Amino acid sequence: MPATLDPVFVESGEKYFLQVDGSFGGVTGTFSIYFHDWAAGIDGPPPFDPSAEILQVYPNPGLDVFNVRLENTGSPEIKILVFDLNGRLICSKIFSNVPGELFTRLDLSGRPAGIYHLRVIDGDRTLDRMLVKQ
Repeated sequence: MPATLDPVFVESGEKYFLQVDGSFGGVTGTFSIYFHDWAAGIDGPPPFDPSAEILQVYPNPGLDVFNVRLENTGSPEIKILVFDLNGRLICSKIFSNVPGELFTRLDLSGRPAGIYHLRVIDGDRTLDRMLVKQ
């Protein structure tokens, strides 16, 4: 099974380094590193603290349908966007005048298993999560 890293958000134009440690007891060979862009897409609201649990996505990992629950909604329009790993928008929903809490389902049936990027925009806050479709 390949090793993976959690998504790392970086600034455009900055330099970053990736350190690969160890050789697993002297084992030699080759390995591959794959980098993927995550679509930023929408004009830049400031990043939101992902540790705040006002956005819940479950089950995750899941098969086809994912539940999305957003607490403390506060803007006249909420956008839910799902991107594939190539940054292509594959699903979007827009909600208006949601009082306090939003609950919706995302149906990814017909989409291949893999990792998807969920972005929720609620006024001046943006929340990002990774969806894993089995």
